Amino acid sequence: MPNSRPRLAVPLMVLAVLALMLTAIAPVLAAPSGTAGSRLALTDHILPGDCDVIVLEGDGDILVNGVALTVAQLALLDADALAALQLAAAADASAAGTVCVNVTLGVSPPSVVVDADIELRPVTVDINADGDVALDGDIVLDAGLFDADMIAALMLAADAGATVCVTLTIEDNVITVALDAVIELCPATVGFDTDGNITLNGVVISGDLLGADLTDLLTAAATANVDVCVVVTITDDGLPSTWSSRPA
Repeated sequence: MPNSRPRLAVPLMVLAVLALMLTAIAPVLAAPSGTAGSRLALTDHILPGDCDVIVLEGDGDILVNGVALTVAQLALLDADALAALQLAAAADASAAGTVCVNVTLGVSPPSVVVDADIELRPVTVDINADGDVALDGDIVLDAGLFDADMIAALMLAADAGATVCVTLTIEDNVITVALDAVIELCPATVGFDTDGNITLNGVVISGDLLGADLTDLLTAAATANVDVCVVVTITDDGLPSTWSSRPA
């Protein structure tokens, strides 16, 4: 009898370890199948099992896992957060990208907290009359989400009819954006604005982005009134990262 407790200690310890292991892997086992598997690489701050289903109704209602946001909850979302939910719904419905959205709702008092990773590959881009960015024609993001260099890159993409890959990360309703694209402009008209900055097809390009050698080449082309072919590669942070040019 005195030895009975030591004999039970080992099995109980093993059971405890197994319980901890099951607790650790439960979120992985519970993760949705199909497209959710690809979300693992994209989501950094959302567990895959927390991805919600966002549906945009024809009357403008937004459903989160089948539950419509109330008027009071919608009123708490700014235009960009609302656009991000619309974008997520459109992307998920068309399987145009990788989407994981987690929406935390409070009823009394009303609250909405949106966390999301939305990756769209590829989408068309346009800059509307207000200077805001339209993706795939009907989802508009405020230009304030993009810095001047990113806007210039998007304008080049719109001018060339090029598609871009857009990644939106939302944490507590705050959106950050990154772009990936290869934009070919051929021919591209090189010129100068009133401040002496280089322009491509009318879009002002920062000299810091071009580098000294390409700045000299484009300056010579603009001075000689010669068109060129330019390829702009945008990666990760949305800034043009490599440029190449040749005569048109």
